Amino acid sequence: MLKCIFLTPIANGITGNLVPNYLRLQSWCDKNNSAILTCHRLFLNFARNYLATGGKGFVDTRPPDAEWLFWIDSDVNFTIEQVEQILSIGDEHKFVTGWYRSNYSDQAMVGNWDEDFFRKHHHMPFTSVEWLDKMGKEEPNKLVEVDWCGFGFTKIHRSIFEEMEYPYFPLNHANIDGCDDRKGGKFDLKDLSFEDVSFCQNCYKKTGIKPLVVPSVRLPHYKSFFV
Repeated sequence: MLKCIFLTPIANGITGNLVPNYLRLQSWCDKNNSAILTCHRLFLNFARNYLATGGKGFVDTRPPDAEWLFWIDSDVNFTIEQVEQILSIGDEHKFVTGWYRSNYSDQAMVGNWDEDFFRKHHHMPFTSVEWLDKMGKEEPNKLVEVDWCGFGFTKIHRSIFEEMEYPYFPLNHANIDGCDDRKGGKFDLKDLSFEDVSFCQNCYKKTGIKPLVVPSVRLPHYKSFFV
């Protein structure tokens, strides 16, 4: 069994600036009983399900033959030192993530599920970038529990997948009544959650485990701009 398998869903390619990262990661894998698995041009929820089964999909829904599944999205910049920092966190912590942001706001792509907050703001609360940066400097070994996280740099033990049901990354229905329509009235939300948020919700229901954010592991994020 591999120690770790790195899972990277690729939409339309990897920016040239990030290719050296994967060359270094492959070299690291060759020395550390690990491997990289990618897939291309699948919608993200399908891609994550494909990778979470080692490319077998619904034919064989068991996780790949590795102790740890480590997600690295193709638009996230990272270093081998950050990989090793996440992997060095104690095995008792089975769901651990670095963090990043997707725009220039104070919103990190981790947060909590708060329906009262959603009713007013039309989104779930994000953890503050400023606060995470401060925690990362003041308490670099601290782990922060959240309800959901983006999967751009996330390590999960295989036992979590073994306790959950396939598809691991569905788009859960989100039904929240009494939302403020900002016109003096109310509406009832009926929509879908993102695949990573859905995984986090289902993981907690099945295993009682929530993601732990490592504040000192902040990743640059390539979107249509660099954040």
